[in-house]
Amino acid sequence: MIMVPADRIGYTEMQVGQLKIMQEVITLAVFVPFSVLYMQQPLKLD
Repeated sequence: MIMVPADRIGYTEMQVGQLKIMQEVITLAVFVPFSVLYMQQPLKLD
């Protein structure tokens, strides 16, 4: 599983906001292809 480096090492190199943004990007990068390819749902912005 891909995880955000939010432990002590990640926190010393990045700020909290950067870790949060990285978490959202990783989540979308995993969920969007899964929903489009596997679930065959169109990508909508609503």
